[in-house]
Amino acid sequence: GGVAAAGADVEEAEEEEKDDEAVAETEEGASQAASAGAFVSVGVEEAKRRFDAKECALLDLRSAKAHDDGRVKGSKSTPAVVTVGTSFRDRRDEYDEGGFVGRFVKAHKDKGAAALLILPAEQEHASLALAALEAEGYEALEVVEGGFDGWSAVFNPNTGKRRQRGRLRSPDTDGTLRGDDPTAYQQWHEVAPSPASEAGAARAATRATNPRRESGGVAAAGAD
Repeated sequence: GGVAAAGADVEEAEEEEKDDEAVAETEEGASQAASAGAFVSVGVEEAKRRFDAKECALLDLRSAKAHDDGRVKGSKSTPAVVTVGTSFRDRRDEYDEGGFVGRFVKAHKDKGAAALLILPAEQEHASLALAALEAEGYEALEVVEGGFDGWSAVFNPNTGKRRQRGRLRSPDTDGTLRGDDPTAYQQWHEVAPSPASEAGAARAATRATNPRRESGGVAAAGAD
């Protein structure tokens, strides 16, 4: 009888643990949905398809310097951040609270028109920018998953061509090049993304999808 009772207690404890995990997952999902506010995210493939079809604008909220250094061809620079500092050591990006919204409204006047956003890499800047746009009344904005880095990992931002995943190697099983002209033996072999690169891409997509999640705790603490 004691053994049976102990077994029942274990089963009950396991069921309670499963219930707690289900509640935690539900709360986390709700938290992520709330952190995205009025905006949703869109994958790079779909974003490029819609942009190429001229279904929406592509607005780059990174700094003007970042946009000049590398940008998706055809995107419009509407920086939410400005670069401050005179030397290399103290140069940094700061959220442009006084100028961003006016600049964005000028570039995208129709608040009901669809537009894709490439957010700044810094989560705090991205969160402030999205909060300002939501307060301004924009409803049809969507965030490109992974930002500029996510786009560039799939497509060449200058040409729009899909990047090839692969490497040149010898057809020999040991990968050694042989012959008078070794390059003549090279062939293109497709290479699947490594688990590490896939995990990194997933983390980047999560940060871009929910840029206000981490900063929300800071804001709540300040309000308290």
